[in-house]
Amino acid sequence: MNEIADKLFLSVATVKDYVKSLMTKTGFRTRTELAVRARELGLVIPE
Repeated sequence: MNEIADKLFLSVATVKDYVKSLMTKTGFRTRTELAVRARELGLVIPE
C-alpha cells in the first residue's frame, strides 16, 4: 500500500480506508478478489 500511497500522494491510512470502502461496497472479502476484478474490468493499467 505504500507504493500506491506514494504514487497518488496520499497517506497509507487514506489508501487503506479507500480499499476497505471498496471492499464493503463490492462485497469482496479480500484485496486479491478486489484487485482481480479491477484488472478484469480494465481499471488497472500495467506499467
